[in-house]
Amino acid sequence: IFESIRLAGGYRRESTELSYERVTGAGPNEGILSATVGESAPIDQSNNLAYMAVIFEITENLKLHISQSNTVAKPTFREIAPFPIYNLSDESLEFGNPGFVFRANGKFKDWEAGKENSDYKNYAPADPAALRDPDLADNLIVGPDFAGLEIAEVESRDIRLEYFTPLDGLLAVGYFEKDVGAPIERVFAYQPNGIDLNTFINNNNDAELSGFEVELQQNLGIINDWVSQDILPFDWLTIGGNYTKIDAEVERSSFEIRNLATLQGISSSRPLYDQPSFVANAFVSLDIEKTGTLITLSQNWLGEQLERVGGLDDSQSGSADIYWDEFTSINLVIEQALTDHIKLKFSVKNLDSPVRSTFEDAAFYNNMVASDLLTKDGEQISTSAVGYKRTSQTVEPSYSISISGSF
Repeated sequence: IFESIRLAGGYRRESTELSYERVTGAGPNEGILSATVGESAPIDQSNNLAYMAVIFEITENLKLHISQSNTVAKPTFREIAPFPIYNLSDESLEFGNPGFVFRANGKFKDWEAGKENSDYKNYAPADPAALRDPDLADNLIVGPDFAGLEIAEVESRDIRLEYFTPLDGLLAVGYFEKDVGAPIERVFAYQPNGIDLNTFINNNNDAELSGFEVELQQNLGIINDWVSQDILPFDWLTIGGNYTKIDAEVERSSFEIRNLATLQGISSSRPLYDQPSFVANAFVSLDIEKTGTLITLSQNWLGEQLERVGGLDDSQSGSADIYWDEFTSINLVIEQALTDHIKLKFSVKNLDSPVRSTFEDAAFYNNMVASDLLTKDGEQISTSAVGYKRTSQTVEPSYSISISGSF
Protein backbone atom coordinates (compact mmCIF):
# COMPACT_ATOMS: atom_id res chain seq x y z
CA ILE A 1 0.00 0.00 0.00
CA PHE A 2 2.87 2.41 0.75
CA GLU A 3 4.16 2.04 -2.82
CA SER A 4 1.02 3.87 -3.98
CA ILE A 5 1.64 6.89 -1.70
CA ARG A 6 4.17 9.62 -2.43
CA LEU A 7 5.14 12.59 -0.29
CA ALA A 8 6.50 15.90 -1.51
CA GLY A 9 7.51 18.96 0.45
CA GLY A 10 9.77 21.95 0.73
CA TYR A 11 10.84 24.73 3.05
CA ARG A 12 12.53 28.08 2.65
CA ARG A 13 13.18 31.11 4.81
CA GLU A 14 12.67 34.38 2.98
CA SER A 15 13.83 37.84 4.07
CA THR A 16 12.41 41.07 2.67
CA GLU A 17 13.54 44.68 2.93
CA LEU A 18 11.38 47.24 1.16
CA SER A 19 11.23 50.96 1.79
CA TYR A 20 11.04 54.46 0.36
CA GLU A 21 13.28 57.28 1.51
CA ARG A 22 12.35 60.90 0.97
CA VAL A 23 15.13 62.95 -0.63
CA THR A 24 15.84 65.98 1.52
CA GLY A 25 14.98 69.16 -0.32
CA ALA A 26 12.85 67.46 -2.95
CA GLY A 27 9.83 69.49 -3.91
CA PRO A 28 6.22 68.28 -3.63
CA ASN A 29 4.24 66.76 -6.46
CA GLU A 30 2.93 69.45 -8.72
CA GLY A 31 -0.55 70.00 -10.13
CA ILE A 32 -3.75 69.32 -8.22
CA LEU A 33 -1.90 67.15 -5.70
CA SER A 34 1.00 68.34 -3.52
CA ALA A 35 1.30 65.28 -1.29
CA THR A 36 4.60 64.96 0.58
CA VAL A 37 6.10 62.07 2.55
CA GLY A 38 6.70 62.88 6.21
CA GLU A 39 7.99 59.50 7.38
CA SER A 40 8.30 56.18 5.59
CA ALA A 41 7.28 52.84 7.10
CA PRO A 42 9.88 50.34 5.83
CA ILE A 43 9.32 46.59 5.63
CA ASP A 44 12.05 44.43 7.19
CA GLN A 45 10.89 40.94 8.04
CA SER A 46 11.56 37.24 7.51
CA ASN A 47 9.03 34.52 6.75
CA ASN A 48 9.17 30.74 7.04
CA LEU A 49 7.48 29.24 3.97
CA ALA A 50 6.64 25.57 3.65
CA TYR A 51 4.87 23.18 1.27
CA MET A 52 3.61 19.63 1.88
CA ALA A 53 1.74 17.32 -0.49
CA VAL A 54 0.52 13.73 -0.42
CA ILE A 55 -0.18 11.94 -3.72
CA PHE A 56 -2.26 8.77 -3.69
CA GLU A 57 -1.97 6.61 -6.83
CA ILE A 58 -5.38 4.94 -6.60
CA THR A 59 -4.89 3.21 -9.94
CA GLU A 60 -2.39 3.59 -12.76
CA ASN A 61 -4.52 6.35 -14.30
CA LEU A 62 -6.21 7.83 -11.22
CA LYS A 63 -4.39 10.03 -8.69
CA LEU A 64 -5.47 12.10 -5.69
CA HIS A 65 -3.40 15.12 -4.61
CA ILE A 66 -3.77 16.74 -1.18
CA SER A 67 -1.54 19.71 -0.37
CA GLN A 68 -1.04 22.57 2.05
CA SER A 69 1.32 25.52 1.73
CA ASN A 70 1.98 28.99 3.00
CA THR A 71 3.41 31.91 1.07
CA VAL A 72 3.37 35.71 1.10
CA ALA A 73 2.00 38.53 -1.04
CA LYS A 74 4.40 41.46 -1.02
CA PRO A 75 3.64 45.09 -1.84
CA THR A 76 4.77 46.11 -5.32
CA PHE A 77 6.80 49.26 -5.92
CA ARG A 78 3.71 50.81 -7.54
CA GLU A 79 1.79 50.22 -4.31
CA ILE A 80 4.34 52.04 -2.15
CA ALA A 81 5.70 54.65 -4.59
CA PRO A 82 4.54 58.14 -3.44
CA PHE A 83 3.95 59.52 -6.94
CA PRO A 84 0.59 60.28 -8.52
CA ILE A 85 -0.38 58.62 -11.77
CA TYR A 86 -3.59 58.98 -13.72
CA ASN A 87 -5.43 55.69 -14.02
CA LEU A 88 -7.33 55.52 -17.30
CA SER A 89 -9.36 52.46 -16.31
CA ASP A 90 -11.42 54.35 -13.73
CA GLU A 91 -10.40 57.98 -14.46
CA SER A 92 -8.75 58.57 -11.10
CA LEU A 93 -5.45 59.49 -9.49
CA GLU A 94 -3.43 56.74 -7.84
CA PHE A 95 -0.87 57.31 -5.08
CA GLY A 96 1.27 54.72 -3.30
CA ASN A 97 1.41 54.22 0.45
CA PRO A 98 5.04 54.31 1.68
CA GLY A 99 4.09 55.52 5.17
CA PHE A 100 2.92 58.82 6.64
CA VAL A 101 2.10 61.04 3.64
CA PHE A 102 0.70 64.55 3.98
CA ARG A 103 -2.12 65.49 1.63
CA ALA A 104 -0.62 68.95 1.11
CA ASN A 105 2.92 70.25 1.20
CA GLY A 106 1.79 73.14 3.39
CA LYS A 107 0.76 70.74 6.18
CA PHE A 108 4.08 68.96 5.82
CA LYS A 109 5.93 72.27 6.33
CA ASP A 110 3.80 73.05 9.39
CA TRP A 111 4.75 69.68 10.90
CA GLU A 112 8.41 69.97 9.91
CA ALA A 113 8.71 73.37 11.59
CA GLY A 114 6.35 72.77 14.53
CA LYS A 115 4.77 75.99 13.33
CA GLU A 116 2.79 78.12 15.77
CA ASN A 117 -0.84 78.78 14.92
CA SER A 118 -0.98 75.44 13.07
CA ASP A 119 -2.26 71.96 13.83
CA TYR A 120 1.23 71.08 15.06
CA LYS A 121 1.81 73.97 17.45
CA ASN A 122 1.88 71.62 20.45
CA TYR A 123 4.60 69.41 18.97
CA ALA A 124 8.32 69.78 18.48
CA PRO A 125 9.50 70.26 14.86
CA ALA A 126 9.15 67.04 12.83
CA ASP A 127 7.91 65.17 15.90
CA PRO A 128 6.99 61.57 14.87
CA ALA A 129 4.33 61.53 17.61
CA ALA A 130 2.38 64.19 15.72
CA LEU A 131 2.04 61.84 12.73
CA ARG A 132 0.40 59.27 14.99
CA ASP A 133 -2.08 61.68 16.55
CA PRO A 134 -5.54 60.39 15.49
CA ASP A 135 -6.97 63.90 15.80
CA LEU A 136 -4.63 65.03 13.01
CA ALA A 137 -5.22 62.03 10.71
CA ASP A 138 -7.17 64.21 8.26
CA ASN A 139 -3.90 65.84 7.22
CA LEU A 140 -2.61 62.50 5.89
CA ILE A 141 -3.69 60.51 2.84
CA VAL A 142 -4.35 57.58 5.18
CA GLY A 143 -4.44 57.74 8.95
CA PRO A 144 -1.78 56.33 11.27
CA ASP A 145 -3.48 52.93 11.55
CA PHE A 146 -3.00 52.31 7.81
CA ALA A 147 0.16 54.30 7.02
CA GLY A 148 2.60 52.05 5.17
CA LEU A 149 2.07 48.55 3.82
CA GLU A 150 2.84 45.15 5.28
CA ILE A 151 3.45 41.76 3.70
CA ALA A 152 0.25 39.68 3.52
CA GLU A 153 0.57 36.05 4.58
CA VAL A 154 -1.31 33.39 2.61
CA GLU A 155 -2.16 29.83 3.68
CA SER A 156 -3.52 27.45 1.02
CA ARG A 157 -5.19 24.01 1.12
CA ASP A 158 -5.97 22.03 -2.04
CA ILE A 159 -7.41 18.67 -3.02
CA ARG A 160 -7.37 17.51 -6.65
CA LEU A 161 -8.44 14.29 -8.38
CA GLU A 162 -6.81 13.51 -11.74
CA TYR A 163 -7.75 10.85 -14.29
CA PHE A 164 -5.38 10.29 -17.20
CA THR A 165 -6.90 9.12 -20.48
CA PRO A 166 -5.10 7.71 -23.53
CA LEU A 167 -2.89 9.97 -25.69
CA ASP A 168 -1.91 12.20 -22.75
CA GLY A 169 -5.49 13.19 -21.99
CA LEU A 170 -6.52 14.55 -18.59
CA LEU A 171 -9.75 15.01 -16.65
CA ALA A 172 -9.33 16.72 -13.27
CA VAL A 173 -11.51 18.26 -10.57
CA GLY A 174 -10.32 20.12 -7.52
CA TYR A 175 -11.30 22.21 -4.52
CA PHE A 176 -9.18 24.86 -2.80
CA GLU A 177 -9.23 27.20 0.18
CA LYS A 178 -7.00 30.16 1.03
CA ASP A 179 -6.70 32.39 4.08
CA VAL A 180 -5.11 35.78 3.39
CA GLY A 181 -3.98 37.79 6.38
CA ALA A 182 -4.28 41.58 6.03
CA PRO A 183 -4.70 41.57 2.23
CA ILE A 184 -3.39 44.58 0.28
CA GLU A 185 -6.25 46.40 -1.46
CA ARG A 186 -6.75 49.45 -3.65
CA VAL A 187 -9.10 51.90 -1.91
CA PHE A 188 -10.65 55.33 -2.27
CA ALA A 189 -8.91 57.88 -0.02
CA TYR A 190 -10.38 61.33 -0.73
CA GLN A 191 -11.18 63.77 -3.54
CA PRO A 192 -8.69 66.57 -4.25
CA ASN A 193 -10.44 69.05 -6.54
CA GLY A 194 -13.25 66.62 -7.28
CA ILE A 195 -11.06 63.80 -8.62
CA ASP A 196 -10.93 60.42 -6.88
CA LEU A 197 -7.56 59.73 -5.28
CA ASN A 198 -6.94 56.05 -4.63
CA THR A 199 -4.21 54.41 -2.60
CA PHE A 200 -3.34 51.01 -1.13
CA ILE A 201 -3.81 49.69 2.39
CA ASN A 202 -3.68 46.44 4.32
CA ASN A 203 -7.24 45.53 5.24
CA ASN A 204 -7.40 45.06 9.02
CA ASN A 205 -9.54 41.96 8.42
CA ASP A 206 -8.40 38.60 7.03
CA ALA A 207 -9.88 37.34 3.76
CA GLU A 208 -11.19 33.87 2.94
CA LEU A 209 -11.15 32.35 -0.54
CA SER A 210 -12.58 29.05 -1.71
CA GLY A 211 -13.52 27.52 -5.00
CA PHE A 212 -13.50 24.56 -7.32
CA GLU A 213 -11.90 23.87 -10.68
CA VAL A 214 -12.50 21.51 -13.59
CA GLU A 215 -9.88 20.78 -16.26
CA LEU A 216 -10.11 18.75 -19.46
CA GLN A 217 -7.56 18.00 -22.18
CA GLN A 218 -7.75 15.33 -24.89
CA ASN A 219 -6.03 14.50 -28.16
CA LEU A 220 -8.73 13.58 -30.69
CA GLY A 221 -6.66 10.73 -32.03
CA ILE A 222 -8.63 8.70 -29.51
CA ILE A 223 -11.48 8.72 -32.06
CA ASN A 224 -9.35 6.68 -34.46
CA ASP A 225 -8.61 4.27 -31.62
CA TRP A 226 -12.33 3.82 -30.99
CA VAL A 227 -13.09 2.94 -34.62
CA SER A 228 -9.80 1.02 -35.07
CA GLN A 229 -8.83 2.92 -38.23
CA ASP A 230 -7.45 6.30 -39.27
CA ILE A 231 -10.50 7.98 -40.78
CA LEU A 232 -9.08 11.52 -40.57
CA PRO A 233 -5.91 12.94 -39.00
CA PHE A 234 -7.66 13.49 -35.66
CA ASP A 235 -4.35 12.90 -33.89
CA TRP A 236 -3.31 16.34 -35.14
CA LEU A 237 -5.98 17.95 -32.97
CA THR A 238 -6.07 18.49 -29.20
CA ILE A 239 -8.89 20.24 -27.38
CA GLY A 240 -9.10 21.35 -23.79
CA GLY A 241 -10.19 23.90 -21.28
CA ASN A 242 -10.64 24.67 -17.62
CA TYR A 243 -13.08 26.50 -15.39
CA THR A 244 -12.41 27.88 -11.91
CA LYS A 245 -15.16 29.31 -9.70
CA ILE A 246 -13.84 31.62 -6.97
CA ASP A 247 -15.65 32.83 -3.85
CA ALA A 248 -13.48 35.50 -2.23
CA GLU A 249 -14.94 37.62 0.56
CA VAL A 250 -13.63 39.98 3.22
CA GLU A 251 -15.11 42.35 5.79
CA ARG A 252 -14.83 46.02 4.95
CA SER A 253 -11.81 47.63 6.60
CA SER A 254 -12.25 50.22 9.33
CA PHE A 255 -10.58 52.66 6.93
CA GLU A 256 -13.44 52.46 4.42
CA ILE A 257 -16.37 52.16 6.86
CA ARG A 258 -15.29 55.13 8.96
CA ASN A 259 -17.74 57.43 7.16
CA LEU A 260 -20.25 54.95 5.74
CA ALA A 261 -22.68 55.17 8.68
CA THR A 262 -24.67 57.77 6.74
CA LEU A 263 -25.39 55.27 3.95
CA GLN A 264 -28.07 52.58 4.08
CA GLY A 265 -27.96 49.11 2.57
CA ILE A 266 -24.16 48.88 2.27
CA SER A 267 -23.03 45.38 3.23
CA SER A 268 -20.34 45.04 5.88
CA SER A 269 -18.61 42.46 3.66
CA ARG A 270 -17.68 42.55 -0.01
CA PRO A 271 -15.60 40.69 -2.61
CA LEU A 272 -11.85 40.69 -2.13
CA TYR A 273 -9.98 43.21 -4.27
CA ASP A 274 -8.67 41.99 -7.65
CA GLN A 275 -10.20 38.50 -7.41
CA PRO A 276 -12.43 37.53 -10.37
CA SER A 277 -15.62 35.59 -9.67
CA PHE A 278 -14.51 32.96 -12.19
CA VAL A 279 -11.73 32.21 -14.69
CA ALA A 280 -12.15 29.98 -17.74
CA ASN A 281 -10.45 29.15 -21.01
CA ALA A 282 -10.87 26.76 -23.93
CA PHE A 283 -8.45 25.91 -26.70
CA VAL A 284 -7.94 23.84 -29.82
CA SER A 285 -4.45 22.95 -31.06
CA LEU A 286 -3.37 21.70 -34.47
CA ASP A 287 -0.03 19.84 -34.33
CA ILE A 288 1.39 18.97 -37.75
CA GLU A 289 4.33 16.81 -36.80
CA LYS A 290 5.66 16.41 -40.36
CA THR A 291 6.25 20.16 -40.73
CA GLY A 292 6.94 20.93 -37.07
CA THR A 293 4.01 23.33 -36.90
CA LEU A 294 1.82 23.91 -33.83
CA ILE A 295 -1.16 26.29 -34.02
CA THR A 296 -3.24 27.05 -30.92
CA LEU A 297 -6.41 29.12 -30.86
CA SER A 298 -7.82 29.90 -27.41
CA GLN A 299 -10.53 31.95 -25.76
CA ASN A 300 -10.37 33.26 -22.20
CA TRP A 301 -13.18 34.39 -19.90
CA LEU A 302 -12.78 36.48 -16.76
CA GLY A 303 -15.58 37.16 -14.29
CA GLU A 304 -16.42 40.38 -12.48
CA GLN A 305 -13.70 41.59 -10.14
CA LEU A 306 -13.40 44.46 -7.69
CA GLU A 307 -11.15 47.11 -9.26
CA ARG A 308 -11.29 49.72 -6.47
CA VAL A 309 -12.90 49.78 -3.03
CA GLY A 310 -15.18 52.77 -2.57
CA GLY A 311 -15.83 55.01 0.41
CA LEU A 312 -16.53 58.49 1.71
CA ASP A 313 -13.99 61.02 2.91
CA ASP A 314 -14.44 63.31 5.90
CA SER A 315 -16.35 65.85 3.83
CA GLN A 316 -18.86 63.08 2.89
CA SER A 317 -17.67 63.16 -0.72
CA GLY A 318 -16.76 59.85 -2.23
CA SER A 319 -17.13 57.16 -4.80
CA ALA A 320 -18.76 53.73 -4.97
CA ASP A 321 -17.05 50.36 -5.29
CA ILE A 322 -15.83 49.94 -8.88
CA TYR A 323 -15.82 46.57 -10.64
CA TRP A 324 -14.39 45.25 -13.87
CA ASP A 325 -17.22 43.75 -15.90
CA GLU A 326 -17.00 40.22 -17.32
CA PHE A 327 -14.39 40.04 -20.05
CA THR A 328 -13.50 37.62 -22.84
CA SER A 329 -10.67 37.58 -25.37
CA ILE A 330 -9.30 35.41 -28.19
CA ASN A 331 -5.61 34.56 -28.57
CA LEU A 332 -3.59 32.88 -31.31
CA VAL A 333 -0.16 31.23 -31.05
CA ILE A 334 1.80 29.74 -33.97
CA GLU A 335 5.01 27.82 -33.32
CA GLN A 336 7.29 26.60 -36.10
CA ALA A 337 10.31 24.36 -35.63
CA LEU A 338 13.17 25.67 -37.77
CA THR A 339 15.63 22.95 -36.77
CA ASP A 340 15.73 20.21 -34.16
CA HIS A 341 16.86 22.79 -31.61
CA ILE A 342 15.49 26.17 -32.77
CA LYS A 343 11.86 27.25 -32.71
CA LEU A 344 10.08 30.39 -34.02
CA LYS A 345 7.01 31.61 -32.15
CA PHE A 346 4.41 34.20 -33.21
CA SER A 347 1.49 35.18 -30.97
CA VAL A 348 -1.45 37.56 -31.01
CA LYS A 349 -3.29 38.47 -27.82
CA ASN A 350 -6.79 40.00 -27.87
CA LEU A 351 -7.24 39.07 -31.50
CA ASP A 352 -10.89 40.15 -31.42
CA SER A 353 -10.21 43.67 -30.00
CA PRO A 354 -12.49 43.08 -26.98
CA VAL A 355 -14.09 45.90 -25.00
CA ARG A 356 -13.48 45.96 -21.25
CA SER A 357 -15.74 48.03 -18.99
CA THR A 358 -15.96 49.14 -15.38
CA PHE A 359 -19.14 49.80 -13.42
CA GLU A 360 -20.09 51.05 -9.99
CA ASP A 361 -21.84 48.95 -7.36
CA ALA A 362 -25.55 49.78 -7.74
CA ALA A 363 -26.51 49.84 -4.04
CA PHE A 364 -23.47 51.91 -3.13
CA TYR A 365 -24.09 54.29 -6.03
CA ASN A 366 -27.78 54.83 -5.24
CA ASN A 367 -26.97 55.62 -1.60
CA MET A 368 -24.47 58.28 -2.60
CA VAL A 369 -26.51 60.10 -5.25
CA ALA A 370 -29.39 62.35 -4.27
CA SER A 371 -31.98 61.54 -6.94
CA ASP A 372 -33.73 64.90 -6.54
CA LEU A 373 -30.51 66.61 -7.68
CA LEU A 374 -30.27 64.65 -10.92
CA THR A 375 -31.79 66.72 -13.70
CA LYS A 376 -31.64 66.80 -17.47
CA ASP A 377 -32.87 69.78 -19.43
CA GLY A 378 -34.33 71.12 -16.20
CA GLU A 379 -36.37 67.97 -15.46
CA GLN A 380 -35.69 65.46 -12.70
CA ILE A 381 -34.52 61.99 -13.72
CA SER A 382 -33.99 58.86 -11.67
CA THR A 383 -30.69 57.30 -10.69
CA SER A 384 -31.59 54.23 -12.75
CA ALA A 385 -31.62 56.42 -15.84
CA VAL A 386 -28.07 57.52 -15.11
CA GLY A 387 -26.76 53.96 -14.90
CA TYR A 388 -23.71 52.65 -13.17
CA LYS A 389 -21.29 52.23 -16.07
CA ARG A 390 -18.02 54.01 -15.31
CA THR A 391 -15.66 53.60 -18.26
CA SER A 392 -15.02 51.29 -21.19
CA GLN A 393 -11.98 50.73 -23.35
CA THR A 394 -11.08 48.68 -26.38
CA VAL A 395 -8.17 46.33 -25.79
CA GLU A 396 -6.26 46.39 -29.04
CA PRO A 397 -4.44 43.27 -30.27
CA SER A 398 -0.81 42.89 -29.27
CA TYR A 399 1.73 40.98 -31.31
CA SER A 400 4.96 39.25 -30.39
CA ILE A 401 7.55 37.15 -32.17
CA SER A 402 10.42 35.25 -30.61
CA ILE A 403 13.08 32.64 -31.35
CA SER A 404 14.11 30.09 -28.76
CA GLY A 405 16.66 27.32 -28.65
CA SER A 406 17.14 24.15 -26.61
CA PHE A 407 20.34 22.13 -26.55
